[in-house]
Amino acid sequence: MTVHSSSRASTREDECTVTAFVCAVELGERDALLSRVLRLLLNEQREAIEMVFLRECSQGTAAEHLGVPLGTLKRRVRLGLRRMRVLLDQSGVTQSEH
Repeated sequence: MTVHSSSRASTREDECTVTAFVCAVELGERDALLSRVLRLLLNEQREAIEMVFLRECSQGTAAEHLGVPLGTLKRRVRLGLRRMRVLLDQSGVTQSEH
């Protein structure tokens, strides 16, 4: 499977959006908003993002724990981050740079 540079760039943008969200919102508000946004994701996306970003597991460890191939975990994280970006943009927390 070939990974295209535009896909990698998009994932980096999504990760930066989530990082900006963490920095932009006060601690209590951040936790509440993060919980709301995570609940709106598909369960498989939420689990993957929680393992990788909140529990700070490596992608390999997260894939093994969830019982899925590494490529599947990466896809779930990428799609979940993309959805989070949309939800955060809609909430007014982040600004799209399109």
